Amino acid sequence: MTAISDTEAAGAFSHLDLDGDGHLSADEFITATIEYWTSPDPTASGNSWTGRPPTP
Repeated sequence: MTAISDTEAAGAFSHLDLDGDGHLSADEFITATIEYWTSPDPTASGNSWTGRPPTP
């Protein structure tokens, strides 16, 4: 596993924290998990779970 920088982690968190309150709610966590495993959209919030998706 490759580590991500603090900047990348903060960016990923900002995509996961959909309401911008500084916390992940259960609903945001569930949404991110589902999107991570099912969404082909690289801009979906869940696809930021492990940092910025790689560019092709």
